[in-house]
Amino acid sequence: MKKNILLIPTTDNVLTNWGGIYQSLSIQGHSVYIISDSNLITRECCEEFIKIDLHVLRLFQAKGLNYFKAMILKLYINIFAKYILKKYQIDVVVVSSDNPIVQNIFVNIAKALGIKTILHQASGILKKPVQLSMYKRLKVRVKMLLFNESSLENIGSDVDICLIQGEIWIEYIDNANYKVIGNEYYRTLKDRIDDISSANVRKFRDGLGGQEKKIVVFFSQPFKELRAFSDKDIRRLYSEIQELSERLSNDGRYMFIFKPHPQEAYYKEFHFSRVLEKVDLDLLIASSDVCITIFSTMAIQSKIALKKTIGYSPNYLPKDVLSQMSPVFDAISDNIDGIFHLIENTSKLKSREFSLISDLSIDTKAIVEEVVVT
Repeated sequence: MKKNILLIPTTDNVLTNWGGIYQSLSIQGHSVYIISDSNLITRECCEEFIKIDLHVLRLFQAKGLNYFKAMILKLYINIFAKYILKKYQIDVVVVSSDNPIVQNIFVNIAKALGIKTILHQASGILKKPVQLSMYKRLKVRVKMLLFNESSLENIGSDVDICLIQGEIWIEYIDNANYKVIGNEYYRTLKDRIDDISSANVRKFRDGLGGQEKKIVVFFSQPFKELRAFSDKDIRRLYSEIQELSERLSNDGRYMFIFKPHPQEAYYKEFHFSRVLEKVDLDLLIASSDVCITIFSTMAIQSKIALKKTIGYSPNYLPKDVLSQMSPVFDAISDNIDGIFHLIENTSKLKSREFSLISDLSIDTKAIVEEVVVT
């Protein structure tokens, strides 16, 4: 039986990870709809997808969004979600996370309507599930009654099933119903990187003015937007990354690139020598020499491309958050002096064995199709 599938990605990266799998389902005759937003989802959707615009996704991150405005938006999303789910007779709702407000409301309304809900992981998960206090449980009940919203801290608790990339993520989801599916995008990344011509890499580097320099890329995350750490620690973190940017740029041998996350805005309060907000990630990685991050899954892509991959793990940040990507990193340091030293001296690369994070031996496409269609 043909299905009507609704995708609700959070960023371009999610869409990149999902695209090929759901495009295949569309080609097979299933109707694939996608909720998009002109700010967060900027890349072109597969032409087989039926696009539904929702231009309020980013408003929830806007400064000055007070309780009254947020309440009005939530009520609007409730009306919008019910309308879309019923109009298109949706059978399956797929989200990359059930925690963001828009995705959460869609999931809860879909479940009330008897529609299958799936979390299809396409990026890292920040925190492990926590036991909710009585106050937070009461808060969830009130929000559910008013707005069909139950988003708080735990990932996966509101969907019917979670599709996760590797076994390490089992302890990061609050759902006993899961399947480990790997990642089809990662599985084919090395071939795509190899297909990028040296001429295109050279043209990209020339455009940056970094012909003879080593390119060092820091892949950031929306630390403040996700309230990942305390405000004090987040400001300290950005200040240290800014210091690294200045040291590398002043050295003369390196070009530092700060690549912000699509949902990230706080970095604009700091000065980095070069920021690339929108760029072909495959080309960026192919052109880089060193990739640095804290817990971004861009570390996986860097490692697949056989780039020097370094983890920054400041000792003032919680270790459970920073441990996710540790199997991928060639080396890790807890201070900027150490990072600078590793950039200069880390030459021996660890093997690309990181199946716990993303098991590339699994036929992702087959498992996803089975779960979505049956």
